[in-house]
Amino acid sequence: MRSKHAYLFIPLLILLTFELTSWSDVAYAKDLLRIEIKKDGVYYLSQSAIQKAGIPPNTINPSTIKIFNQGVEIPIHVHGEEDHSLDPPDYIEFYARGISRDSEYHDFTDINIYWVEWGGDDGKRMITRDGTPGNSPPPLSFIDRLHIETDWRWWREKPENEENDYWFWDKIWATGEEEYTFKEKPFPIKNLDKNSNGCAVRVSVHGITDVFTSPDHHTTISLNDIPLIDKEWNGMVPEKLERKIPCSNLNEGNNYLKIEAVKVPVTDTDWIDILDIDGDGFLDIDSIYLNWFEIDYRKTYRAYNNYLRFTGAGNGPVDFALHNFYLDLDPNFITILDITEYPDNIHRFNNIKIDNKSPNPVYFRDSLTYSQEKEYVATVINNPIGKPDKIEKYSLSSVLKNATNRADYIIITDEDLFESARRLSDYRSKYGLKTAVIKINDIYDEFSHGIFTPKAIREFLKHAYTNWSLPPKYVVLFGDANYDYKNNYGYGEPNMVPTYLVPGEFGLIFSDNWFADIEGDVLPEIIIGRISVKNAEEADIVVDKIIGYESSQRASWQKNLLFVADDDGYEFEGLSDKLAGSLPQDYTGNKVYMSTYYDLIPDDQDKAMKTARQDVANNINNGTLMTVYIGHGDIDQWADENMTNSYLVLGTYGVESLLNNYDKLSFVITLNCLNGSFAYPNEGGISEEDDPWDIPLAEAFLKFDQGGAFAVWAPTSLGYTTEHSALASHLFDAIFRDGVSIMGEAILRAKTLAYRDNDIREDLVHMYTFFGDPAGRLPMSN
Repeated sequence: MRSKHAYLFIPLLILLTFELTSWSDVAYAKDLLRIEIKKDGVYYLSQSAIQKAGIPPNTINPSTIKIFNQGVEIPIHVHGEEDHSLDPPDYIEFYARGISRDSEYHDFTDINIYWVEWGGDDGKRMITRDGTPGNSPPPLSFIDRLHIETDWRWWREKPENEENDYWFWDKIWATGEEEYTFKEKPFPIKNLDKNSNGCAVRVSVHGITDVFTSPDHHTTISLNDIPLIDKEWNGMVPEKLERKIPCSNLNEGNNYLKIEAVKVPVTDTDWIDILDIDGDGFLDIDSIYLNWFEIDYRKTYRAYNNYLRFTGAGNGPVDFALHNFYLDLDPNFITILDITEYPDNIHRFNNIKIDNKSPNPVYFRDSLTYSQEKEYVATVINNPIGKPDKIEKYSLSSVLKNATNRADYIIITDEDLFESARRLSDYRSKYGLKTAVIKINDIYDEFSHGIFTPKAIREFLKHAYTNWSLPPKYVVLFGDANYDYKNNYGYGEPNMVPTYLVPGEFGLIFSDNWFADIEGDVLPEIIIGRISVKNAEEADIVVDKIIGYESSQRASWQKNLLFVADDDGYEFEGLSDKLAGSLPQDYTGNKVYMSTYYDLIPDDQDKAMKTARQDVANNINNGTLMTVYIGHGDIDQWADENMTNSYLVLGTYGVESLLNNYDKLSFVITLNCLNGSFAYPNEGGISEEDDPWDIPLAEAFLKFDQGGAFAVWAPTSLGYTTEHSALASHLFDAIFRDGVSIMGEAILRAKTLAYRDNDIREDLVHMYTFFGDPAGRLPMSN
C-alpha cells in the first residue's frame, strides 16, 4: 500500500462541481432515452412512446438513432427512416437481453440498461438477408433448455469464494419426515416433442452439513414419479446431479420434479451419540440446499403468444416451418432475426412466406454449417410482449472521468439524501478540504453503463485516485445498504449506497474497505466511512451530531474513557485492562466488567446484569471520549446476557432509552462480533417467519437523536478476540501516542500496522467499518 497524501490541510475553500462534456467512451446527446430490460426478446419503441417519454419526435432524424448496451452499439431496425422524419407509423425494432447468469452484474441486478441517442452519424442497422423458402423437409424440433431458479434463502456462512452462489431456493433435511425430506417442484413445458431423444435433467444442490461419516448426503431425484438419480456424496460443496432421459418421461403441460434427502448410516461410531439423535443408526443432521434445476427437451417450432425463440443446425440450406402464429397476411407483419452474432450483427430476413390458413405457418430458408448452431427469434411487429419494462427521458449531468477534477473529500449519496450530504460537505469545505457530493446514479452511468452494481463505486474511486489532479483522500458512503441486491425477499428496500460482500473465514463480510483498496492488497489507499441512514430525517440527525460535536467547546469529560468487558474470564478483562493501561496519565479509564457485578450480586444474575447495564448508561451520560466494549456480541447487543442492545439505545418497541447524552456524545468502539452488520434488509421490521430483523447496534448508537455516538467503529462479521484487541491497540497508539486526532486516519494507520505486523487477517481489515465521517476529529489536546 502507498499513500498519495501528506497529512496536512491546504487552506482553500473550493466546492467541486462537474460539467457535462461526454459520457464514457461515447459522445451522447444531452437528452437520451434510458430503457430497462429484464428478459431476452425483440422490443419495439414507437414514435408515440418516444413522445410520451418527453422527447419531441420532430427533433429526431431517425437515420441517426443509435442504441447502446454496456458500451457497445447494437444493430437495430428503424421502420420509416428513409424520409428522415420520425412519423406516427414509424418504430424502432431491436433485440435486447436481460442480465444473463454468467454476467458480471448477475449477483446484483436483473435489469439491463439500454441507451437510445440520436444525432450525428447514422446508426448501426440490422443486415437484411434473403429468406426465400425452398422445398426441403423442415426440422420438426430443436433442443431447448428450461432453467428454473428461485433465490429465497441467503446463506451468509457458506464456505467457498465470491464466485459461487450464496442464494438458494429450498432447504431439504434427511429427517425421515415427509415435511422436510423432499421438495416437489412443478414446472410447465410447452410444445414438447415427446417422440424424440436428447432430453436431460440437471439439478444443482449444495451440501450444508459436513460430518464425521461417509457419505454425508444421499440424494434422489425423480421426474413425474419416475426415479432418475440416486447419488451419495460428501461435503459442504456444490453438487450437480444430471441424467439424460427419454423425452417421453416429460409431459406437455405440468411436470413435477422431486428432490429427496435420504437418511445415511453413521459410519463413525465415535460420534454416533451426536450424529444419531434418535438411535436408529442413521445420520439425523444431514441437510442440503436446492439451488436450481434445468430441463433440456425437444421443442417443436410452434410459437407462444406470437413469439418463438429457436435454434437451427445442419449443413447447407435448411427450410424452417414456424407454426401457431396469428397474423395479418402481410409478410412485413412478422420479423425473423438471426441473433447468433449478437451484439455485433443481427440479420433480418425478408422474402419470407406466410400461409393464409390460420394459425398461419411461416416459412423461410437459411444456410447453415455444422460448425455453428444458429439462434433465431420470430415475432409479430409491435408484439405486446415486446414492450420495454421502463422507458424514460434521461439527461446526463456529470463527468467523473475528467482528469481535471479536484476533490480530496467525497460524499457518495442517493438523490433523496443529497441535501443532507451537501450540508456536511459544506461544513468540511470551511476547514480547507476540497469537497464533492456525487450521486450514486452518476457513478453507475459512467462506470457500469447505468447498470446497478457496487463494483462501479470501486471503479470510480480507482479512477479518481489514479487520474484526478487532486485525488480523494476521504470518502463518505452516505446512505444505507442491504445484501438483498435484487430484492429477493420482496421488502423493496433500496440500496441507497450498496456495500460489497467479501468471502471470509466465517462467511460473507459486508466490506466498505473493498471500495478503498485501490491496489488490491486488501489495505485501503483511501480513508472511507459510512453514514448508514435510510432517509433525510435520519441523515439530518447524524449530520447535526457530527457538526455539533466538533463545534462544541472542549470539556473535562473528554478526558474520560469507558471500558466495558464481558464475563468470559481473563481474555476480555485482560485485554480491556491492557487498553486502559495504555492511556496517558491525564486520561481516566472507567470500567464496567460484567464479572464484577456477578461477584457483587451472586444470587440474582438478572439484577447484576441490569445494574451493569445502568452503569454503562450512567458513564456514557456523564460523558466519555470513547466507549470501548470487548466481549461476545451479536448484531444488536453486547454479551450473551444482553448488557445493552439497539432497542435500549433507541428507545423503541416500548422500551425507554437509557441514554440522554446529546451534549456529551461518545466515539463507540466495539471489539466483538457483528455489531456493525449494517447491510441486512428490513432492519427493525418483521421477517416472513415473524421474527424481528435486528437493528445493528452501531447504527443505533449513531442514529439515536437524543445521544449515543457521533462515530462508531465496529465489525460486520465474526472474528477472534485477540485480533480485535490487536487492532484496537494500534488504534490507541495512533491516537494517544502518535497524536493522530482525525479518526479515519487513525483507523487507516491501525489497520495498516496490524496487518503488516501479522496481528490480524484480511478478514479484520475488511470487516471493521467506520460509521460516521472519517474526516472527523477527536478533541485531543495535541
